[in-house]
Formats: sequence, structure tokens, C-alpha cells
Amino acid sequence: MTTSAATGQEALGWADLAPLQPLLSDGDRRVRALAAEAAGRLPLTTAAWEHVGDLLTELLASPSLGVARATAHAPLARLRQELRSIAADGGHPGQRIASVALAEVGDDSVLAAEVARLLARPLTDRTAARLAGLPLERLPVTPARMPVVPPDPADHAVRSWWSAVAAARRFDTDRLDEWLARVMKEPEAWPLAGGPVSHLALRAALPLPQFLIWHLDRRLLIGSAVHDALRAAWLEPVRLSSTPERLDDFASALSRFVDAVRSGSAADAGANLASDAAALPAGTAPDPAEVYTTWLDIAQQAGAARPYVAWTLARAGAANLVTALARSGHDGDGTSADACLMIRDAAAWLTTAEPPGVPSGSPPWPAPADLGAPPPTRGDSGVDADMSFDVGIQPESLVPEESPAHTAAYARLACPSTVVVEEEFDLEIGLADRPTPRVLGQPMTLPNRPAYTLTVQVIMDGFTLRPGEAPTVELSVTPEERYPTTVLHLSAVSAPTLDSVRQLLAVFSVDGTTVGSATRVVMVVASAKDLPGEAGPTVAKGVDAALPTAASKTADLTITIGKGDDIEGRRLLWSYQSPHESVPGSTEPLVCTLGSKPDEFARKLMKSLGAKQGPLLEPLIRGKAKRIGEVIPAPVHSAIRATAAAVGGPPTVLLQSADPYIPWELAHVEDPWLGSVPAVLGAQAVVGRWALDTSGPTAEPARLVSMRTMNVIRGLYQGVIGFNPLKHAEQEALDLEAAYGAVIVDAKIESLVACLEGEPPAQVLHFAIHGKFDPTGVQDGLILEDGSVEPDVIVGFDLTHQPFVFLNACQVGMAGETLGQYGGMAQAFVEAGASAVIAPLWSVKDDVAKDISLRFYQAVFSGTSPAEFLRAERARPSESGTNLAYVLYGHPLLELSRSKEADGDGHRVGP
Repeated sequence: MTTSAATGQEALGWADLAPLQPLLSDGDRRVRALAAEAAGRLPLTTAAWEHVGDLLTELLASPSLGVARATAHAPLARLRQELRSIAADGGHPGQRIASVALAEVGDDSVLAAEVARLLARPLTDRTAARLAGLPLERLPVTPARMPVVPPDPADHAVRSWWSAVAAARRFDTDRLDEWLARVMKEPEAWPLAGGPVSHLALRAALPLPQFLIWHLDRRLLIGSAVHDALRAAWLEPVRLSSTPERLDDFASALSRFVDAVRSGSAADAGANLASDAAALPAGTAPDPAEVYTTWLDIAQQAGAARPYVAWTLARAGAANLVTALARSGHDGDGTSADACLMIRDAAAWLTTAEPPGVPSGSPPWPAPADLGAPPPTRGDSGVDADMSFDVGIQPESLVPEESPAHTAAYARLACPSTVVVEEEFDLEIGLADRPTPRVLGQPMTLPNRPAYTLTVQVIMDGFTLRPGEAPTVELSVTPEERYPTTVLHLSAVSAPTLDSVRQLLAVFSVDGTTVGSATRVVMVVASAKDLPGEAGPTVAKGVDAALPTAASKTADLTITIGKGDDIEGRRLLWSYQSPHESVPGSTEPLVCTLGSKPDEFARKLMKSLGAKQGPLLEPLIRGKAKRIGEVIPAPVHSAIRATAAAVGGPPTVLLQSADPYIPWELAHVEDPWLGSVPAVLGAQAVVGRWALDTSGPTAEPARLVSMRTMNVIRGLYQGVIGFNPLKHAEQEALDLEAAYGAVIVDAKIESLVACLEGEPPAQVLHFAIHGKFDPTGVQDGLILEDGSVEPDVIVGFDLTHQPFVFLNACQVGMAGETLGQYGGMAQAFVEAGASAVIAPLWSVKDDVAKDISLRFYQAVFSGTSPAEFLRAERARPSESGTNLAYVLYGHPLLELSRSKEADGDGHRVGP
């Protein structure tokens, strides 16, 4: 056996598949197909794949969906091409499932033609379900010529559901929202909640795009039949029970599993079995033959436990799995098919080490192997010339004469991980069809048009370019060249003030709109003898970030602030882009140098503004604002003013900042365009900030949060040494409860942990408590009644519902650095999955804070964006400075809305 490059697991050769080979040549075609599907899930050597590929070629004459999927994921170009030919052949019996399998691996070469076929037919249950099962969101069609999924005139429940899902894939969610609102009032009308069609029908469709999953999860009532059915298929994994004591003997665990299944709780029994398997000593695994034999005895009663049994079997490894299960299928007693199915399911969990991630649905296919060559740009579309969509759009609009413009691509920024000082090296920049190795990445959303110009600006400090080269390049994206690249030639500068660990930052934009950024970390060494050996890393690691780019919701100005490479960390590198033609973007990176101790500046600002009151407060704020404004390069000031002139009012500004200290929202602006309000950026413009290089669930700032329920974490603090009760904050919690039906959560460790884990569920988390920024880390973060919570604790949670977080607590908006990364409590919530966070930078008066928070929700639920509300607050006169303290970690165009829906008893949620 060798190691599979695709999975990192042991790769089985053809000889290792000897126990499975009799099933691969079984006289029963169904058994052969299932055995081939099982083999397709396993990590195989190239030679073994050739043998399996021959069988798949035979089975493609009349393929099952499983065979088509195995073919699509196989690392054999000949198989992929055969599948494309079938998908383009309208008369082939496997045409539809071939299209689905190709779409599942991201091969959209026949997607447009398949959609054209389906939309040309009468809308039936099956046609609607097939449409919903295709990734319509990936169709390269401009909104003006977008194919419309027709509504169901008969209002048949199943047909209406699938046609609504299909329409939602094309970004039209109105029909889906109406359908969900109706079924919430009448749960019995939900066609997939009970009966055999439920989860099978949902899993037959491709996974929904993330934006639609989030939309569904926000709209549905937790615990409703609809939510439970969708959660099982699409929304989230089922968590296993807590891990028991370590086990040295698995027989007792299997006995408990059988007893639990027979008592009627198969799903819980399976979850406990997987937990027991996880509790075995490291390096050991359950005997797969024993587990499988036990499963066969109880399988008819234990269908809900199957995924957990599969995960448990996978602990034994690929070779043991094949040996134990395939031989059990040779008995000729009808177990051959089930053995193949269990190998297939268990193989999918070989790379999943942690049982809490086991979902209740079918296990996912592993990522398809790299086939090298891209899909063909042309081919037989299979679309008849007289076909037309119900809305009169001709199919040719979906099958253009040239290859379709892609709508998503990954940043390409590649260079060595280690370079020798003053020796030239290559930096490749552009686009790629997949993430760069060793990089946390997400695709950028790019224009839906065949050709455009991509601008890439490389921002660097401790490097120089080859003479004649410029840091900003323009790349032409065309149907023939979908992923253009170019090469710049850099040399690391030798200077005692520069750090040996340096960063390269690239900002990607189209038509002045920033679509993403990429950073790479490079180690600079003194000589070639210091370079890593062959076993060392060769490609620089980093983070790729994307920005949402909906045409109607693009920030007027995006300012990117990266770090310099000086040892003291005083230099910052600036860049800016604007979609307004009158505001040309920066062509050269702009450098500014902060004071000797920028962290001390920020801490002093926080303390002085939080403590100062009376007539000296206003001049103090003006003085601090001027200090911050002086740091910003003059061209950036000019760009902000030019953007305001282009907008004719307060512009929307997104700050992508790697600086964790300076509150740029307070920067003084020259010649303010709103003469009646303070001359600070956050009052003159609608500002949102986002940490550069943020990874995790919310790697890009959200645009919409819909609130069904709110949790208010309230602290009473009676008897808590060092922290007085917050009477106004206590009333704030009661007012939110009365106005919005908020659930009050005690500010205690146990209650907070449950709240962050989703119990009770909420889309808005509001904190009315004490907070503290302590650079020593002794008592840093959220202050509870029975302890404190530091930022790293928050990062450890998984906020799967991506809540909006309002930290109405002193000082918690101030960021710091944790292990060299952008830190602080607000940013910790973003890393954990929050869609956006509002927090104050310094101590706030709880009576004013209460008033601000109540007006905030009243305003945003009436249509004002959170960033605009904060801009208006900063423009208001204040005696305490509290209104200037709040910052938004989120997109400046983020919308927060209320969702009033009926609960299971038909009552409305909210007042």
C-alpha cells in the first residue's frame, strides 16, 4: 500500500482489493455496480483505479446515480470525458444522472443544456425536483436574461416546494418564503416531513449553496418538522452524545448498542456507539468484522444508526474495512449488496477523525481528484433549436457560442516560502480554478460577463521589484483565458530594521470594486545554506479572503490596511479602490509610520476617553481625532473626499485592516462634506471594519441577517467584587424582552456556554454586562457574575447560525494581538462565526448605552443599516462620548431585519 495524494490515507492497490474483486465481477449487475461504487470511495493507487475504471466504463451503459458519482470523482480523464458525452446525449438513459454527477464535482460543462431541457418541459413533480437538484446558482447568465423557474399553477405541495427551491437557487426567495410561511401555519401540509420521500428526496438534490442554507436556517423555526427534515439533509450535523470513559473492550459497547436499538432509539444508539469508538485508546479501533456482524443482526431495526456504524467501521482503516466486510458479502445469503453499501458509506468517513461531525444523512463523497485538463469549452449541447424557456428566453442564452464566463475563482499568489535576501524570486499572481496549497481560501465572486479586466495590486514593504515592473498589473479575463496569471520578480531587501518573517499582500479588484485579497508569509534567510531541505515547505502559506460584490450593494470605497515588515511593527501599507469613475484607485502602495508604541496610544485613548467628562471631553476627542487623521496618508484622505463628492453625501467605506489597534473611525477629516456634524470619519461616512485575513465561518462580511429570536445576556453583579451592578443594563434587558420577545440569559459561565452552543437558539446575541480590556490578559474580556471569558474562549465556539452580536459592554471593542493575529473580543466573535459585531472601544455610561441600544434595534428593524445608525449616533452631540465609542465589525451595507413567522401553534413570533 502507498499513501493517496488525494486523501492522505493509505492507498489500496489492486491486490489489496482482492476480497472485493469477486463482488466487482459478480453475475448480478446490481452487486457489481454497488461494488464499483464502494471502490470509488476508497483511496486507490493509479493502477487500481484503472481496473475499477474498466468496470465503471461497462456500467456507464445504464448507470445508477452511485456509478455516475464514482465516475465523476475518479482521477481518470477518460472516465470524466465519457460522463460528459453521456450528459450531452439527450437520448441516453443515464443523461440526467450524468449531469447531476458532473455538477456535483463542479464540472458545469453540460449544466446549461440540462437546465434548458428541463425548463422546456411541462412542470411536474419530477421536473421541479430535478431543477432544484441542480446548481442553478452557477449558471453564467446575466440577471437581465436569467431563466425563471415557473410557479406551480396547481399549487401541488411537492411540486411547489421544489420549484420554490429551484427559484431560490436563482436568487429569487420570495416564493420559498411564502411557501415556508404557509407551511409553518399548517405543518401537516409539509409534503416531505413524514413518509418515505422525506430525507431521500432531500438528499437526492445537490447540497444547497451556502447563502440559501443560511437563508433557510434563519427563516425556519427551530424544532419544527420542516426544520428537522431540512437539518437532517442539509443544514447541520447531528451532534453525538458526550464521550464516556475510555474503553478497552468494545464488546460491551456493541451489547449496549443492540439493547438500545431494540428499545426503539436507533439514532441515539448509533450516536453512543460512535462515542464509544472515539473513547478507545489511541491507535486502536473496533474489530470491523465484529461490528459488521452485529449490524447485520440488527440492521432492519437500526436504519437511523447506519451513519454512526459506518463511522465506527471506518476507524479500522481502508484495508481492514475491505477485508472484513467484503468477505462477509461472499456468503451468497443476500448480504453482498449490503456489504458493498457499508464499505461505500464507511469509506467516506476514513478522513473524519472526530465523531461530533457525523451527520445523519449520507456521507459526503471525497473531493474529486485533479484531472489536469479543464473541461471542454464547447460540445454537443443536446438542446433542440426550437426549445424555449417558459419566459421566452432562448436556450442559446444559456449555451453561449464561447465558453461561459466563470463567476467564481480563487486568488493566485504563489511564491517560495523561504527566499534568500537580495536574490530574485518569482511571484505568480492572477486567478486559479482551485485554492493554492497550504492556503486557507475561498472563491472570489467575479463578473457574470465573458470578458473583463482584473486589477491586482501587490502591497509589499521589505521587497523590491525588478526595474521596469510595477506593483499593479491588469489581467484580461476572457472565454479563452479564464484564469490568467503573470509573474513579478521580487528581491528581499537587506536592512537591520526589517523582520525576517515578511508578508506579501495582493488586492484584487474589478472596475474599482474590491473582490478579494490574498496574503502570503515569506521567510527571508541570509544565504542558500539556510533554505529548507527537500522535505521542507516550498510554497508560501497564507490566507485568501473574498468580499461580496452584489451590484446594488458594493461599498463606495474599500480601504485595505496591511502590515509593514519592520521589526517594531510601526509601518502600515495602504491601498484603496472605488467603483466610482471619478475616484481612481491607488496604483502604488502607500506607507505610513505610526508612533513608537501604537498599542500604548490606543490604550491611552481608550482610558482617557472613557474617563473624561465635562467641557474638556470635546476638545480631547478632537485632539485624538487629529492624531489619528495625521497618520492616514494624504491620498487616502483625498480618495475619501472624492468618494463623498461622487456620492453626494456620506459614502459607505469598508476598512479591511490588519492593524488591531487604531480606531480609524475617529480619524479627523479635512474639509468635511457634512458641515453640521463632527469632522471625524465615522460621522462623515458610513463605516464598517473587517479584519484582514479573517478565516473561519465568516471569512467574508455578511450582507443580511434576519432575526427571529434574540438572547440578552444580562449581568446582575450583586456581591461581585470590583464590579458594581448595572441598573440601566438590567432594565435594558427587560425592555428588549418586552419589545422583541428576547430571552434573558444569566451572565454565568454555564448559561453563557449553553447560549453560545445554540440553547436557546437565537439570531441576535445582545450582551448587557461588564467588559474589560486588559493587556496583561489577567482579566480580559466579558465579565460574568461567576468569572470572566477571554477572547480565545469565544474563538473555541462554533456559532453555526452566524448571529449578529451587540456587545454593550465596556471596552470590549478594543482589539489587541493574540499570537500575532488580529485579536480582541469583537474579532473573536467574528472568528467564531458571528455575522457582525457592534462593540464600544472604551468605557460607556450604562444609561446612555441602554438608550443607544434600544434606539438601535428600533432603527435597524425599520430599515436603517447598523453602520448608518452608528454614523448618525456619532453625529449627535454628547456629554459622555458614549455615542462615539461604538464600532461595527461588519460590512457597512449590512442589513438587520426581523422575521415575523408563525410558530408551530400558529402564533406570530415577536410582537
